[in-house]
Amino acid sequence: MPATCSNCGIEQIDSNLPCLLCGRSNDAIASRLSGSDRFAAAFAYFTFIPAAIFLLLSRFKANRFVRFHSFQSIFLFVVASVLAAILRVALAAFLFIPFLIAALIVTISCLGCFVLWMVLLVKAFQGRKFKLPWIGDFAEEQA
Repeated sequence: MPATCSNCGIEQIDSNLPCLLCGRSNDAIASRLSGSDRFAAAFAYFTFIPAAIFLLLSRFKANRFVRFHSFQSIFLFVVASVLAAILRVALAAFLFIPFLIAALIVTISCLGCFVLWMVLLVKAFQGRKFKLPWIGDFAEEQA
């Protein structure tokens, strides 16, 4: 659904991106959200437990923003758990890999997950919808 820039009026492809002409960010969605909605969406990324609770609470059942971030958090947790199990099995199966290389692989994987978690947390707290590939599309369908 295209949106228009509130500053210059040009039609935008994605309302989450800054305007292509003037560079101003579109804060229409973020300004409509209350602080508790943004906090709930950000808190959903701590573990899957708050996300599941937010999906069950009647206060957030009609709130698509909190529901989207809760579903994305749950799906991300499932995918990350599966990938961690695959990495653990792969490293155990290849015992001939030197310890330093295995430690480097695990460290880079953990650092990548931490950076992704921080980006999702900050974007949700800012009132922005940051869709992950595949997971975000599925979460949007569920929300």
